[in-house]
Amino acid sequence: MKRTLTDDEKNIFEYLLKIISATIKEKQSPVPYEGINYKILLKTAEICGFASLVSNALLEVGRKYDFPKELVAKLKSIQGQQLLIDGVLCYEVEKILRIFDKYKIKNAPLKGYFLKNEYPRSDFRSVSDFDILFDKSQTELVRKAFSELGYEYVQDDDTQCHFRKLPYTYIEMHSSLVHKDNKYYKYLQNQLYTAVKRNGYEFSYQLRDEDHYLYLLIHSSNHFCKGGMSIRMMLDIYLFYKHHKNNFDIEYIYKKLDLYGLKRFEKKVLQVCENWFENDCPVITFDDFETYIMLSCTLGRLDASIMIDSQNVEKLKKGERRSKLAYFMESIFPPIKAYKYRFTYINKYPFLLPVAWASHWIDRIFIRKDVNLKRGIKNRISYSNDDVDYFYSLLNEVGLNE
Repeated sequence: MKRTLTDDEKNIFEYLLKIISATIKEKQSPVPYEGINYKILLKTAEICGFASLVSNALLEVGRKYDFPKELVAKLKSIQGQQLLIDGVLCYEVEKILRIFDKYKIKNAPLKGYFLKNEYPRSDFRSVSDFDILFDKSQTELVRKAFSELGYEYVQDDDTQCHFRKLPYTYIEMHSSLVHKDNKYYKYLQNQLYTAVKRNGYEFSYQLRDEDHYLYLLIHSSNHFCKGGMSIRMMLDIYLFYKHHKNNFDIEYIYKKLDLYGLKRFEKKVLQVCENWFENDCPVITFDDFETYIMLSCTLGRLDASIMIDSQNVEKLKKGERRSKLAYFMESIFPPIKAYKYRFTYINKYPFLLPVAWASHWIDRIFIRKDVNLKRGIKNRISYSNDDVDYFYSLLNEVGLNE
């Protein structure tokens, strides 16, 4: 598993952080360093969720700096596409909230819906989907509302219903902020009923600032434990904290952080955010924590996720190790619990599990065609005990092994 950055990669990330730091202060970004590879910079920006922010910043720099025409055309294309996607998503989610008023569906948009307002421009904070909290007892009304708007029902699980409208809109309806098997579930079950009603809506609410901030930390820590916490997640937390901290009930936050075991995690995140985003010239150490963040793309790394899943975080905390062969076989032939929502018939007829296995792999190989056998095998066998120890040391550093 990749654990270090080359000098060229460090230069790219350092310049990316300079762009981000300047943009959120609404200042012009510095001129690119000599010899920068724009193709790699734009690819890095894209996989980290900053395509629109970076393209806009470079276009502003280009007014005083002579960029190649091909690069300017590429930047304008990226910016135009991102503005289109952002416009469609914002329009669609407002239609959803209005129809929820019509059907009296109590709801509370989460994360990206509000976080877009923390950025200088909403398209600077890209989203892959919108998350909305709702009361599961209203599931049938929710399905009716989405059907009326032309959405396709995708699937559901223990706490979520998924809907989409091609080409851009994907909505996750959450009956809880976390899944039932998450250690925070018992603390977060009733957040919808402690939320505050929003102006201009009859049934749309929002989490209190303190609860939203705590949720951002919980959500990010879950990603940290399962494959990676990204630069964008760090920036989300930093901007929300910076813009709302003066109104926080600090005593309430500290009490909850202590209850959740996230004090060390929050302290580390805010410390690194201050180093990265407060200064015009970011202070970067490229230590294990920062490198893990930089390599986490937008939502985490597949290779890290597979290694973590194969070893099982809870067993790691106890010092136990799992054989690669056992995980490899389980990933090909998953247990019943892995399919209990997708192939519901096996809950009643467990002997049909082999049928579910066959259906799953036929779908992946011949219909979706999203299987990369070479990469899949490599990710499952290439990590070492040192990689596992490295990940465990990261958990220990931020207090997430407790």
